[in-house]
Amino acid sequence: CFLLLTMGGEGLALRLFAEDTEKVMKEVVTEEARADAVAEIMKNGRDDVETFSKRFEEITKDFREADENQAAGLDVLTPFMEQAIDVRQHGQVAVVDRIFELRAQMTESEWQAVYAGSAEEK
Repeated sequence: CFLLLTMGGEGLALRLFAEDTEKVMKEVVTEEARADAVAEIMKNGRDDVETFSKRFEEITKDFREADENQAAGLDVLTPFMEQAIDVRQHGQVAVVDRIFELRAQMTESEWQAVYAGSAEEK
């Protein structure tokens, strides 16, 4: 159960805020002020993903230590699962917020040029 809570979800965020994606954005968003804003949002997005990933690693480590002999009960393990759910929810909200920030800075054609291929790669 804990594994399911901690798996997945980062793949999209990692692709959205990847340095390769940012390179494409620099080519596509040529207006200096918007390009600077987009670069800052991308950096913040990567920072968000890194922060949440590190927190998940800590929770996973603590969970494993608490259940080292696989005999810990739900009363011991539930707080770790709740922490994981909380971190996942906050992470998802942060990613969605960054997506809206990016979208507000980019024209429709810029957005399509950067992300049109991402949907097809799934």
